[in-house]
Amino acid sequence: MSYKSTQTVSANNTPTDPSLKDLNMVPLGASVWTSSGNLAKSGIKAIAHAASGAMGHQGEAGFDPTRDSVAASIENSFLLAIQNGHDRLAIPFIASNIFLDRIVPPIDKDELASLIVKSCQSYRGSAEAVIVAFGAGDMAHFTKAMPGNTDAGVTLVEGSVTHYADHKCGAIVNAANMEVVFGGGLSGIIGKATGEIPQINAEAVSAIKDFWKTNGS
Repeated sequence: MSYKSTQTVSANNTPTDPSLKDLNMVPLGASVWTSSGNLAKSGIKAIAHAASGAMGHQGEAGFDPTRDSVAASIENSFLLAIQNGHDRLAIPFIASNIFLDRIVPPIDKDELASLIVKSCQSYRGSAEAVIVAFGAGDMAHFTKAMPGNTDAGVTLVEGSVTHYADHKCGAIVNAANMEVVFGGGLSGIIGKATGEIPQINAEAVSAIKDFWKTNGS
């Protein structure tokens, strides 16, 4: 069984779990497309919420992030970006903060950075991938991961994913969760920058409900 994606939820290469419908959560590794609130004024028109793990259900299979779920969440973010008419997507250091210690099997930041670079190479399709490293620490991890990159469509910049001038992408990836609500860490920073946390959370809830209607039994 595989999920049917919608205009706002992509769930390619994600494990199936019917119980997620009652929890109003997206599959592990899915991505949800929403508006961007106040970020639209600067040029960032949309957000792809990459759900590499869940906020709750820690230690439970199907909820903790994995290498596959990080890769799938990037794949699904690109699918949504292209489907919604965007040819550039800004990707931050997803799963590198709150989720890092929950990824199974364990992973370090150098390996995670390499996984993100390789996923961008594999799944960007017709879109350009702009990896955005926040600060010298993140930049160092991605600099180590980039020498093997021979894809001119995958580039690295230092800056903030919420600053259009740093990456010049009309769509960005949020380090999200399967509940698809703004949380802490980078997700909280992006949420605050939108100025419309309740509205965008509600938009995601509606997108998830539509997804499960499409995938209902």
